[in-house]
Amino acid sequence: MREVGHTSVKSRTTPPFMAAFISQRHALLALRIMVGIIMMAHGFQRLYYGTVADFGGYLDSLGLMIGTPIAWSITLFELAAGATLALGFFQKWISLTWLLVIVPGIFLVHLPNGWYVVGPSSGGVEYSCLIVVCLLVLAAERS
Repeated sequence: MREVGHTSVKSRTTPPFMAAFISQRHALLALRIMVGIIMMAHGFQRLYYGTVADFGGYLDSLGLMIGTPIAWSITLFELAAGATLALGFFQKWISLTWLLVIVPGIFLVHLPNGWYVVGPSSGGVEYSCLIVVCLLVLAAERS
């Protein structure tokens, strides 16, 4: 216990079993690298399969009149920002910027498909919601 003002407060310590497994620093490092890789994979697959224009057409069909430029911007952002994030630079800003892409995507693309990505339905919001939480953790981390 330590004294804070007139109140005793228990110090937060990592339970011994967790400290032996992985430190918070290493867990956040793994999260940052994996989220960066996931970002790059999304951009890379659109380039590799030549589907950026298809993605742009889909965005046009949702009422966004400049779907192809948006699709190219998202794709290039995922590649460049994913690599930058994985390397540990601009973590907060990349996370916040990608949230601006993911959150509208949840409502425009995934929500009509329900919750599940696979299983009872497909293309739902569960994966995107997990990415949102990961990005919030990365944005909140003190660097």
